[in-house]
Amino acid sequence: MPPTSLTDLGAAPFDLAAERGKTVFLRAWAGWCGPCREELAALEALARRFEGRDDVSLWLVSVDPDPSPVIDLLARGALAVEPLLGGAGLLDAGFLARVPAAWILSP
Repeated sequence: MPPTSLTDLGAAPFDLAAERGKTVFLRAWAGWCGPCREELAALEALARRFEGRDDVSLWLVSVDPDPSPVIDLLARGALAVEPLLGGAGLLDAGFLARVPAAWILSP
């Protein structure tokens, strides 16, 4: 993954190295993407399946330049996966061509 400035909702930087030793699921997502919105229920089911496990982490990487779609999902209780902001940098770097997209990083 290219260097990016992914942050959590509190603007704390996301450190992929801190996830070392875990299976990490990253899902690129956008509020304007119909298939992305349709798969939220499946992401919730996946989050429930791995709930309580410290060897797996799931993250929703928003490519929206504005965080409001993610904030709206959280306010409605429709997001069970930890959100990260700043994913637009992945598009800008050419690492990501379209959404939805996913990466699974194994330990």
